[in-house]
Amino acid sequence: MKSEKIIAVEYALTTFTKLCDTAPLKIVWNTSLGLAEFNAVHYRGEYTIILREEADNYELDEISATTTPNGNNLFSVVRSAVYKSFKPEFGPVAIFLLNRPDILLSKVTEIINSIDFSKFEMPNYDALLDFKLLDSNKKFDFVNYAAIDVIGPLTLISKS
Repeated sequence: MKSEKIIAVEYALTTFTKLCDTAPLKIVWNTSLGLAEFNAVHYRGEYTIILREEADNYELDEISATTTPNGNNLFSVVRSAVYKSFKPEFGPVAIFLLNRPDILLSKVTEIINSIDFSKFEMPNYDALLDFKLLDSNKKFDFVNYAAIDVIGPLTLISKS
């Protein structure tokens, strides 16, 4: 699975749970190393999404992502798609999907697969953060994207 789709699926689910004002969901991923949990989206603090990270000789420069409807980056596009799909202009939020996480994950994957990411600014992340292998309970601060194949999301679990 391409890194932009991994990031987009995670961000779409985060956006959905915030829209529903409910506990976050964690994705269990099928990877070449086994079942794993990780954070694909990089944050500064709790809420500021980092779009680009660039290191020079003296410091790390982090460029924040905007999530406005007219933005031209992955996060803006995904947020708009989630709102369009799960919160109709004159209707209720599709909160019932929290009772059917299998359908929610399927819908989110369908939404993400319908987006042509080549038209938008992408995060330049090199790693998955807070990587945890579920079978062995091994934890790593990060795993480099080049060292692993993420096959896809397997299931959702509540973080509460």
